[in-house]
Amino acid sequence: MIFLFLSIICSALIAIVFKFSERRDSNRYALTAFNYVTAAIISFILLPEKKLFNFEWFKAFSLESSKLFSQGELFSPSASAAWAIILGCITGVIFFSSFYLYQYNVKKNGAALSATFAKLGVLIPVLLSIALFKELPSWLQLLGIVLAISAILLINLGGEKNALVKTKWELVFLFIIGGLGDFNSKVYQFYGIIEYKELFIFYIFVSALLISLIMLVIKRRGLTMLDMLFGILVGIPNQLTSYYLIKSLESIEASVAFPIYSAGTILMVNLVNILLFKEKLNKKQYVAIGIIVIALILLNL
Repeated sequence: MIFLFLSIICSALIAIVFKFSERRDSNRYALTAFNYVTAAIISFILLPEKKLFNFEWFKAFSLESSKLFSQGELFSPSASAAWAIILGCITGVIFFSSFYLYQYNVKKNGAALSATFAKLGVLIPVLLSIALFKELPSWLQLLGIVLAISAILLINLGGEKNALVKTKWELVFLFIIGGLGDFNSKVYQFYGIIEYKELFIFYIFVSALLISLIMLVIKRRGLTMLDMLFGILVGIPNQLTSYYLIKSLESIEASVAFPIYSAGTILMVNLVNILLFKEKLNKKQYVAIGIIVIALILLNL
């Protein structure tokens, strides 16, 4: 549970740094790029062996993939390394796509609906883990999952009428893609040897970095030292969030871990907003925080 708690702290730190950066009108694309630069460098430093690529890994993967996927066994060390590279690159594209979709939806559909659909992406890893990996929560944990999702809806949705009725497909894509990015951590942990998790994380951030650099060039916005600083401050907890989340999945079922991770992050961010930024919450938000606390207790039973 300690690793899941650490992932929640790091995830909350990302939101807090973003809040500071928004107050200073930072270049989001530059911040994103330096975030991925920092995360990739840390990931490389944490690699037990600095070997990043070997054709023999992919030969082993091609020989083992069809049999192991059908039987649900672990890959061999060589095949696990190739699995880390392949799934890491796919996840990196998903990570950046989720970020881009979030920015697009905030502009088109508003922050409330965008935040709601992004956070509800927790349903994807929960449902897929139950369906594919048979990780069935207890009845109390299931109640905690329902309460956590209800609180996410309550704390993010505004009072406008027919908010969900007006939902557009770009919001649905945000919900699906954001959830798939988290679920891929479970997919890697289920099939790959955990010793290669650092290689998996490294390729996540390298592939996301390449895409973000392309976008930075296309947008042609000015780059400042403050953008670089905020990017570095985001990149450190961003890398550690992925690292600790994967570590937590070794001992906690994904159907339980992801709701705790999502609800716990929301709770911690709101507490910091109250204590540090002196923000005032309305009654609905206080009720939602209370529901999250109850949900977290149930999920830990």
